[in-house]
Amino acid sequence: MLQELSQALTEELALMRQLCHLLRQEQQALTERRLDDLSTLLENKAALLKALDSAGQARRAFFSSEQVLDSSETIRNWFSTYQPALLTTWGQLIDCTREADLLNRTNGQLISNRQEIEAQFLQQLLQTGQHDESAAYSADGKLSNTPGSGRHRGSA
Repeated sequence: MLQELSQALTEELALMRQLCHLLRQEQQALTERRLDDLSTLLENKAALLKALDSAGQARRAFFSSEQVLDSSETIRNWFSTYQPALLTTWGQLIDCTREADLLNRTNGQLISNRQEIEAQFLQQLLQTGQHDESAAYSADGKLSNTPGSGRHRGSA
């Protein structure tokens, strides 16, 4: 049973490291505006999160059978007492999990900031179009009053 715990913990750490790497790639794609890369990254992220959940279930099942609360401090204490060899792996998993959380929150903030900037830009375009019809855009993205736009001044 302890061998299974060791394997599950090692697998969970490897998966968490992969997730951190993927979140760094996502962050780079967001900052470089490589939006085409994001769909693949999101698919990979979803698969990694599913695998992480499975690996975490094995660990949680072990500690549940040992009647150990599922908290990082309680588990750290258990490792210190019963399996000190796994204490380092547990600490690395906790650190990596915190890093993944920070990266994920940062990426979410990047997305939120980008949405705000785009919303402000669109609002400015709409306001400009209301005040100066010659600078307004049509639904197809063309300036409203450019030749061939279909709208002519004085047309009914």
